Amino acid sequence: MPCFYFSTLSIIINTNRLKKQSGKRNHRSGKPLLLNIHLKLKSMPGKRLRLTLLLGMVGLVFSIHAQPEQVLSGQEDPYEEGLELYHKGQYVHAQKQLDLVAADVYNRNRETRASAEYYAALAAMKLYNGDARDRVEKFADTYELSPLRNQLFLAYANYRFSTKQYREAAAYYEKVDKFRLNEEDLNEYLFKKGYSHLSMEENKQAQKIFFDLKDKNSTYANSAKYYYAHLLYADSNYTEALTNFLPLQEDASFGPLVPYYLAHIYYRLGDYDKLLEVGKDLVNKATPTRAPEIAKLMADAFYNKGQYEDAIEYLELYKEKGGAMRTQDHFQLGYSYYRTGKYRLAIESFNKISRGNEAMQQSAYYHLGDCYLKVGEKQQAIKAFKAASEIDASPTVQEDAFFNYGKLVYELSDPYRDAISVLNDFLDYFPESPRVNEVNRYLANLYVTTKDYDKALLAIKRTGLSTPEMKEVYQKVAFYRATEIFNSLKYRAAIDKYEESLQYPINKPVVALSKYWIAEAHYRLEEYDEALEGFEAFRNSPGAFNMTEYNRSLYQTAYTYYKKFDFQNAATHFRNFAREADKKDPRLPDAYLRLADSYLLTGGYLVAADFYGSALKTGTREADYATFQKAECLGLAGKKDQKVAELQSLLKKYPNSIYAEEAQYEIAVTQLQMENYDQAITGFNRFIADHPQSDKVPSSKLQIGLVYSNTDRNAEALAAFQGVVKDYPGTDESIEAVGLARLIYARQNRISDYLDWVDGLNFVNFERSTLDSTAFNAAFDIYSAGDCNESVKALSNYLSRFEKGIFALRANYYLAQCANQLNQVSQAKQAYEAILEFPRNEYTPMALENVAGMAYQAKEYAKARNYYKQLADIAQDKAKRTQAHAGIMRSSFALGDYSEAAVHADLVLGMEVQDATLVLEARQMAAASYFEKGDLDQALTRYEEIGNTAEGEAKAKALYYKADILYQKGDYETSTTVVYKLIEDLPSFKEYKTKALIILAKNFWKLEDIFQANYTLDFVISSDYSPSITEQARNLKEEIKLTEQQAQEQKTELNRSNSEPIILNEGEGLMIIDESEEASEPMDTTLRNE
Repeated sequence: MPCFYFSTLSIIINTNRLKKQSGKRNHRSGKPLLLNIHLKLKSMPGKRLRLTLLLGMVGLVFSIHAQPEQVLSGQEDPYEEGLELYHKGQYVHAQKQLDLVAADVYNRNRETRASAEYYAALAAMKLYNGDARDRVEKFADTYELSPLRNQLFLAYANYRFSTKQYREAAAYYEKVDKFRLNEEDLNEYLFKKGYSHLSMEENKQAQKIFFDLKDKNSTYANSAKYYYAHLLYADSNYTEALTNFLPLQEDASFGPLVPYYLAHIYYRLGDYDKLLEVGKDLVNKATPTRAPEIAKLMADAFYNKGQYEDAIEYLELYKEKGGAMRTQDHFQLGYSYYRTGKYRLAIESFNKISRGNEAMQQSAYYHLGDCYLKVGEKQQAIKAFKAASEIDASPTVQEDAFFNYGKLVYELSDPYRDAISVLNDFLDYFPESPRVNEVNRYLANLYVTTKDYDKALLAIKRTGLSTPEMKEVYQKVAFYRATEIFNSLKYRAAIDKYEESLQYPINKPVVALSKYWIAEAHYRLEEYDEALEGFEAFRNSPGAFNMTEYNRSLYQTAYTYYKKFDFQNAATHFRNFAREADKKDPRLPDAYLRLADSYLLTGGYLVAADFYGSALKTGTREADYATFQKAECLGLAGKKDQKVAELQSLLKKYPNSIYAEEAQYEIAVTQLQMENYDQAITGFNRFIADHPQSDKVPSSKLQIGLVYSNTDRNAEALAAFQGVVKDYPGTDESIEAVGLARLIYARQNRISDYLDWVDGLNFVNFERSTLDSTAFNAAFDIYSAGDCNESVKALSNYLSRFEKGIFALRANYYLAQCANQLNQVSQAKQAYEAILEFPRNEYTPMALENVAGMAYQAKEYAKARNYYKQLADIAQDKAKRTQAHAGIMRSSFALGDYSEAAVHADLVLGMEVQDATLVLEARQMAAASYFEKGDLDQALTRYEEIGNTAEGEAKAKALYYKADILYQKGDYETSTTVVYKLIEDLPSFKEYKTKALIILAKNFWKLEDIFQANYTLDFVISSDYSPSITEQARNLKEEIKLTEQQAQEQKTELNRSNSEPIILNEGEGLMIIDESEEASEPMDTTLRNE
């Protein structure tokens, strides 16, 4: 409601009875007296703005007929003196004289005393004395019939009116007998009484009084008309208010105010043309604080007339002139932008609407969604249409919004809801909608294409499986879900889901593929018989022969036989695969290697050598292995020269190969076998020099002794054998060396020397050796029979008798193997540790591998890492070395040594590992290590690699961390894109999807889209996936709220410090005092129905 206030409005009351007198005033003459009373009017209820009225108040004429009084001769009359002092404005002294007269009952008559008491009361008012009211009441009680009584009530009412004590003024105006007042006094009386009621918000009484006064021929008429019109306006009687305001347009005092009222009234009456006619001129002339108000009315008028460009102009003018944009203003601006095709600007305005009536909110969200569609931002459109669909103010808008929401979810995969549920909800809420068939078509397609397979299966079951079409859809979706589970390495669960797909064998290719992957899962679970049956069932399925999986099944079948140690069948199937495979098939080199291995293990050495050569020709990545194995086959086939040549080729081509050590040793051994003794000795010595820590050093020294023995170089042979006994006491080589030395001593007829030498060896006792051999052989016979339970007992008994026995090393090995097989971890560990106390030997790598694994399982990560490092140093087998680096990687990560973990993860990846599971683990460990180290660039690269190569949960996890890293690096838009990819491609992995939504909310916050941030967090909280994630979402939402509140408070404080009150010049007739605690009344505008 507009409120208009006066600054200094001089309303002069001219009356014939009141004239300014010159000279001395005589109270007895009946001449008028002028009382100038400055009134400060409160122009409107509840507003603290001042109106000063300079009123020439009606002089009170009293004809006082004095009775004879006793006055001392030569003294001035106190009564006369009091009146003179009063008229001179010396009210204190006047009051003292007059009070004396009023109290002199003996010398003064009643009329004189009444006159004196009357003027004394007026003096009290002039002096603002607290006893003024008491004097008035006393006079009224004492002189009840005096004509001055009515005048005194009027004077006191006017006095209280001038001090803004409107309630008390009104009370005394009620005591005045208006019928005893002349016309001018009556008009003044009516105006002030009406204004007092207006000030007390007693509008009905005020309105009646102003009505009686407004059409009189009076100075107060226009003022009364103005306030009467104002009260009609306040009472929403706009037509009658308009009738009374129109005549005031030319009034000097009220004319400047009337156009404001007219603008509002035309607006209320819906007469927008009249409003625009008034407003166009007024908006340029309006005061700074009124200009926004008029601009807003103009904007509303244009908006309601559908002139949206003009509406935008005046809404922008409203903002420019300092108008506070309310929710409905943002809606009007947004809708105007929308209708004029300015969609980006419309989005800005619609996004500022978070409250207001439901109809407006629903319309705003609906049009916001359409704007996002127009600019191609469908993800944002989803949220807006969803918000509109949740409000039922307009069922038509709700249905249309819900349909658009569901359609977009179908097209894009909404982060917050699955499309199947949304579309099914639409069918539940709007079963009679004309869009039902279209929604059903979306659902039919969605069942096949969606990747949220579990929910798809449930939805299909709810829809029903009565038709072949729906059964086929179910078959496919179950197959897709099974494949997803398989890629997550959950093979048992995958088998169950593939079997579920096979319950509806409609699509024959899907049937065949299900059988293949069931077989593959059995293979991964090491259930080889079931795997063989499955691969055979697949190959017998219709259409299987033309599938790429057919040849793969041959390869996997061959491997299955290989794993079962059925090398003949393995060789057959590897040959079948090699024959059918494309020459560029990456599996072909491996197939040749395994084919060669199979022939090697079945005694077909030359055939094996040929296939190792085939592997080399096809570019196998294990060329060093193929070369070494080919050499071994040639040696076993009696082609020792060729063996040596191949081994020498290996050392030349692959000097750093893990097979180089073994190759160098084999060359020396083969030279010995070929009786090339000098080359053999040279070879063994070079081997010892190159590999001093090798477990084959004792054997090499023993072989050198044999060469010397075979060439009758007995002294050198004895020295070699004794050196072995000395350096490696108790080992198999030392025991063999003792026996070989005996032959030389016997050959030289030096048995006594031999006995003396042996007597000094603490591990050789012929009598005890016989018992040692007997006890060990008995235990070994039980072990050979495969009875591990009895073997553990027998071998334990042997070791308790012969702890340092000749066969202690072998006994500990057999004991460890059996105890491990029986899951007797403690005894196995003890036996493996005993092996490690011996000098390095053939069992050392195996013992290190097992104790390291046991320590890791016991969470003794530091000890495990130490064992794995020892294994890495001595392992000659590629598989063992890979396992060692993997163990170091895992142990280091568990210890929080991420640098070490990353190094060994990269070593594992650099070894061209065939095990896909280990490769994935190493990639994940490397990525996680770099992430924990804070090396975000490296971590990002590694997670991108995983995301491009992995499937299932591993891919979901990689995308989650990629999004998190991009957020930390400040690339919020790219991070948002990655989150959407995770949600769209891998919706079944709820943990990473839900955690990614929190990153999405952070991105929105950083991008200053608070609506989307809170919307996303509200979804996470309502989903309640896990207590920790829900709590994280709540905390982030609270952080956003507090941060935004602080920012708003700072902005408000800045605005307050920059703002100053706006005061118009008095010449304009208005003074507007800006008082911050008084908020403007909100404009009530009407939402246009579109």
